Amino acid sequence: MDSSSVIPTTGIARAPFCTLDSQKVYFSIRPKSNVQRISLWSMPLAGGPPRQELDLASFNGLMVSRDTKYALAFMNANLAYFLQIWDLSTHQMVKQLPWNVSNLQGMFPTFFPDGKAVVGTIFSQGSFALQYEPIDGSPTHLMTAPTHDAQTSLAWSPSGSKLGVLQLRASSDVVLITDLANKQAH
Repeated sequence: MDSSSVIPTTGIARAPFCTLDSQKVYFSIRPKSNVQRISLWSMPLAGGPPRQELDLASFNGLMVSRDTKYALAFMNANLAYFLQIWDLSTHQMVKQLPWNVSNLQGMFPTFFPDGKAVVGTIFSQGSFALQYEPIDGSPTHLMTAPTHDAQTSLAWSPSGSKLGVLQLRASSDVVLITDLANKQAH
């Protein structure tokens, strides 16, 4: 890597993402002084200067679609949560989607492998499930059957045909027995 390939040091760099053709890396930088801003940068892996692609007000990181056509930003305005889809070639927002934040402690949404939808975890009627939300505004649908185990992370296979989901298994194997006569817990 030559000296023109130095990552900017104006904040905290995170979430590197290599393109499928291994020609470029994308990463985000959150300024040290402003946690509500985040910028997306790209840099050729063969060397060369980094380029700022986007600079947004986002309360979490940015996600990049596999084909690097879109970036996904997580937004909050007046306690309304939504997802913004940005076209990386034009640097324009192309869609804003409502964000189901019923399970904010779970994982943040990510792109479906074909880049045509966003997948996130939701909590509904006492169960967790993965929700598929098309970018074109078509109706959402569940990708997984409801479960009592919260989905905390997911990863797609290189082909995009398989999905690995990490679930947080919770159990209630603890029983408290109280002796009402002696008022002691056992």
